[in-house]
Amino acid sequence: MLLCAFACLLSTVAGARVRSESSASSDSVSQLDLRTYEAQLDSYASEISKARNQPAELARIRESIPAEWTVHTGQSELHVSTDWLTTALAELADRPKEADVRAQEIDMRLAAMREAAAELDHASPNPRNARSQLNAIFQSKEFSDLHGPTALQLLEERISRWLAARLLSLLSRLHLGAKAGNVFGWSVIAIAFLALCWWLWKRLAVLGPAPEPAAGPSAVTAASRRWLDDSLAAAERGDYREAVHCAYWAVVARLEDSGRLSRDRARTPREALRQLASHPQDREVLGKLTRSFELVWYGYRPASAADWAGARTQLENMGCLKRSTAATATS
Repeated sequence: MLLCAFACLLSTVAGARVRSESSASSDSVSQLDLRTYEAQLDSYASEISKARNQPAELARIRESIPAEWTVHTGQSELHVSTDWLTTALAELADRPKEADVRAQEIDMRLAAMREAAAELDHASPNPRNARSQLNAIFQSKEFSDLHGPTALQLLEERISRWLAARLLSLLSRLHLGAKAGNVFGWSVIAIAFLALCWWLWKRLAVLGPAPEPAAGPSAVTAASRRWLDDSLAAAERGDYREAVHCAYWAVVARLEDSGRLSRDRARTPREALRQLASHPQDREVLGKLTRSFELVWYGYRPASAADWAGARTQLENMGCLKRSTAATATS
């Protein structure tokens, strides 16, 4: 959790910014310890929630925010940019019809930053603990597709290096003349180029867009099925937060298997929605599920049977479940 906390906190760090000299309060740098930083995040979250429909009050809050927070952790110093917050407040004031949604997004991000600061406040500085925590993170199902070179790939690389060394040794013993050496060299280059073209052609054929699977449970692949089974099992035991979490990843896996989403575990939920711009129906389904997933998983809002019912509806809309399937959990 230590590395996750650093990643979440450092994701707000930005480069140098050019601001107006007339905004003295915005150009300041606030020196804080972790506890004060956490309290300030809570204070801003409360003020913004109350002033979401008051443009004048939002402007006052925005002017009170420093250019950056300098947070002293006891072991290091972190520079946290507030550009995203001031920009979000400006958009909140300019778009009153979207006030509730945008205020909720700001609150979720401030809550995530508060959680990251709390993790740093209680984290152990032992590097061995950090390594074990990192290993635990990469053993989760979200990173199951990530791995290093296999034993077979390492063997192939060793064989290639051995063959290259033998070829160089052979050429040095032939004592070819300049003309013959040029002919031989260019022949090898031509063969290598043709082999490379053939390999690229085969590779592009494999990476081409996959045909979209037929709708229905029979089209659910192994990865999506695993997430779906975990979601249903979590709902059965009343763990609706985990059920919504697994339902989200079941839909993402389904979209990846169909080629409508690329396989990228570093992608954020909002980036996934942007990739579906050319698939409006899929984007609508994933968008509804993403909002519920972010609230209960990243926003730590208690999940209910109603949240699971909404997630189940999106699973049915995506074709992961039959609409005639009886509900696994009831409210």
